[in-house]
Amino acid sequence: MGVLVEILNRVSQYIRFTREVPHEDWLPYLNTQIKISGGRCRVKWYRKNSSKNISNQAESTHPEAVKRAVVRNMYKTAPGVRTGEVEREESRKLACEIADSNGYRTQHRRKVPPTARTLRPPPVSFLSFDRQTDRRELFIYSKDYT
Repeated sequence: MGVLVEILNRVSQYIRFTREVPHEDWLPYLNTQIKISGGRCRVKWYRKNSSKNISNQAESTHPEAVKRAVVRNMYKTAPGVRTGEVEREESRKLACEIADSNGYRTQHRRKVPPTARTLRPPPVSFLSFDRQTDRRELFIYSKDYT
């Protein structure tokens, strides 16, 4: 395979072919690493070593919404392209390192199971208008669910 890549690279000085080589039995493919062992395919998130892991610096002048979206997408993608829990933790750790190196806080919010307190409906508010006195009142109706 290496000979074929060398021959293709001699065809034109403007076209350069490369191929990925497995490292510790993990083969990089797009933004993932793939390992096939024992008839099972394992996948985890991957960033190339040539990548400087710069996504969008926290101190940049980009709008806050753009920065949030970049970090949110990175945290959603990293554990989403994996096959097992070990790969999930490795991918999440890599995402945290990248976010930290770009100046973002890497503290995750703990998921709290829903309770009666968090599932209650929002209070109902309505505006009352008395035409005779030209008086407006705001009523907020809230039932305590505790």
